[in-house]
Amino acid sequence: IGKITVNEPHQDENLSVGTAKTIAWVKTGTIGDVKIYYYHDGAYEYINTVDTGVANSYNWASVPPQIETNTTIKVVDADTEGTADEVKDISDTFNIKGNFVMTNPPATLISGAAYTIQWDNLGLGNEIPTAKLEFFDGTTWHNYDYKSTDTGLVDNSAPSKSWSAPTDVRANNCKFKITDPNN
Repeated sequence: IGKITVNEPHQDENLSVGTAKTIAWVKTGTIGDVKIYYYHDGAYEYINTVDTGVANSYNWASVPPQIETNTTIKVVDADTEGTADEVKDISDTFNIKGNFVMTNPPATLISGAAYTIQWDNLGLGNEIPTAKLEFFDGTTWHNYDYKSTDTGLVDNSAPSKSWSAPTDVRANNCKFKITDPNN
């Protein structure tokens, strides 16, 4: 009948939630449609079906908001799926990492003024309940609370934080970043 070899994603690749990834395979023989799955929480979840007469890849337009380590993609011949003659291949293991997007970073900061820093957690409020918010003062990254002993950790289920600009910073390249403290 044929053979399928998955070659993307590759071994130990880190994919960020919300980004696109091309899933690619090589097929030999008379394989028509293939079904694509990814491994999540102990089971394979369906992604899509592709006609291999048209394409040997699929654009996974948005990696889902589900943090995973050592996960895989399975590509299986739709005609043989679930039979004794099933034709499939499983990718090398890869990782799905958290990702955030700053949605309202202030363009200009006024010394001592109050701001609300906002981000899109891309549906990761449950997967990453606590995020780390940092402030760059033009020279060094600090926890968002700037020069205090706080950890910079914030509640990611409510993706915003009230903040006041420090009065002792004079720079034109200040910025914020939000990250998963465990990745």
